Amino acid sequence: MLLDATGLSVGHSGNAALQGVDLAVGAGEVLGLLGPNGVGKTTLFRSLLGLLPLLGGTVSLAGPRFAISGGARSPAGSPMCRRRKTCPSPSAPAILS
Repeated sequence: MLLDATGLSVGHSGNAALQGVDLAVGAGEVLGLLGPNGVGKTTLFRSLLGLLPLLGGTVSLAGPRFAISGGARSPAGSPMCRRRKTCPSPSAPAILS
């Protein structure tokens, strides 16, 4: 699997927009996410990219296991943070290998 996410909870300021999300995307596959406005689609993708901290769950990327569990790495160097000139700062990043 190129991307494997299990038990994800994503949201803002500790308020979950989505909970218990599981998804797997293999090489060459395309993922589309449909739903009404405000249900957490963009928040999910931003969390998968590490731009927002996860509230829970695990994300594994291709190759050796690289997981983010219960708090994403700091996105301070991300283009979104540079553009906004402000970034969330997780108190205790938890990156597992």
